[in-house]
Amino acid sequence: MRPRGSLPPRWRSTLLAGAGFFVLQLGWILCIAPHFGIDEFDHAYRASSVAAGNWEPGDQTIPTELGRGDLIPVRADVAEAARAACTARPYTGVYNCRPMTELPGGEILIASAASRYNPTFYAAVGIPARPFSGTANLYAMRVAAALIGCLLFAMAVRLTIAGARTVWPLVALLVAALPTTVYSSAIASPNGVEMLAGLGTWVALGAVVQPRGDQRRRTAYWMLATFAAVLVSTHTLGLLWLGLILGATAVLHGPVRTVRALLPTTRLEAACTGLVTAASAFEIAWVLLSGVNNPTLDRSNFSGNPWEYVAQGAFLWPLQAIGAFPMRNEAAPPAAYALVVVVLVALVVTAVRRCGLRSRPALGLGVIALVSFAVPTYLTVHTFHQLGSAWQGRYGMPFTVGLIVVAGALLDASGTRSHRSRALGVGAVVAVVLAQLISQWSVMTKQRSNFQLVTDTHWVPPSAALIITLGGLAATFWVRAVLEHERTPRIGAPVPIASATEGAAR
Repeated sequence: MRPRGSLPPRWRSTLLAGAGFFVLQLGWILCIAPHFGIDEFDHAYRASSVAAGNWEPGDQTIPTELGRGDLIPVRADVAEAARAACTARPYTGVYNCRPMTELPGGEILIASAASRYNPTFYAAVGIPARPFSGTANLYAMRVAAALIGCLLFAMAVRLTIAGARTVWPLVALLVAALPTTVYSSAIASPNGVEMLAGLGTWVALGAVVQPRGDQRRRTAYWMLATFAAVLVSTHTLGLLWLGLILGATAVLHGPVRTVRALLPTTRLEAACTGLVTAASAFEIAWVLLSGVNNPTLDRSNFSGNPWEYVAQGAFLWPLQAIGAFPMRNEAAPPAAYALVVVVLVALVVTAVRRCGLRSRPALGLGVIALVSFAVPTYLTVHTFHQLGSAWQGRYGMPFTVGLIVVAGALLDASGTRSHRSRALGVGAVVAVVLAQLISQWSVMTKQRSNFQLVTDTHWVPPSAALIITLGGLAATFWVRAVLEHERTPRIGAPVPIASATEGAAR
């Protein structure tokens, strides 16, 4: 019996996993100079504008050579704090970094590439940051975005643990927090939140299709609605990813079973379905009315053969999904890639060997991998002359992360608890945290060596001892989360995904 007042093992694992995730986010918040996250100044402008009540999309266009995006009203102190980071970018125009016009009330008109984006995320991070000025406003946005992402991650962990017999689903979820994902969730940008919403959608959808009890189904259903609503509201491609996740789940579990599981049976489930429907309808209306990311509205013109960039992307996109920061063309250290690739390949290959190469789960994993390359290939070829090679590996992670989640579920369905599994799981988690630490160290030392960047942004770089301490603390939290999960009582016989021995032909 556990002592009175103490938390159950499942809750301790959830809190430890969430704490480790937030510590990693904190390391990234400290390691990236103000507004030097990928396109972070654009997002900070949009969040400041939305927080002041300017929810509508920008519609005051300017020539491409003068700036990207449209003019929007932004607080002058926010724009001034972002100027150094903006002017350091090779792709910005003069009115991305300096105001075109001064407005009453301490606002200015400035161009932002995020001017037409759905305002939901920007309200969530901009309104809490509104009391702060200058650089402090940016850090408040980072913390708000990090807390939202951490909450989504903790929800996914809690749901994963509730239905797991072994450590593998939890280990897979911790491994899925790749360096790019954690980094993206720690800056003022919607991409990280979208990635974590995609991760949660995979977990919750699997739990709805295989509920293992009415209580878990209720929890999984409302969490699925939450994750899906966030997913469709944070990026133009959110609706596409949601549809593809549903399609891949139908391949894994069978279309009839998937549809039946998703049909609402209670008032709560009907309300959840209504939430996702409303969020999707709003996003569709927003995209159609705002013209966001419409390549036909882009005034750029690129020449060349798009298939050359597709060939490069087949190699670069997976690496960008693992680690690319602060910009998409700035690679992580080779050691970080090596650690993560070894863990991911071992996880997926072992899962395929357990379920059988000709099984339905293996077919599902193959479909996820194929679609992960097919979507960016199609979009690159059809938008190349307007947008160039605009695709980034992180864009596809809300969908691609399903490879890791499904692999963890397959190992859980075909495995048993053992000291060897626990040791391998702990090793995988430590390797991923080490990759995070190596990546943070690399970015921090590179930016800290740029004297002009440090002085112009008034950035105080963290000490090496602090970053190492945070990395060690995150590893401790995650290892303890795995070990605590080992103490969780078994929940009965595993339920394989569409029967791990069922042939693909069936």
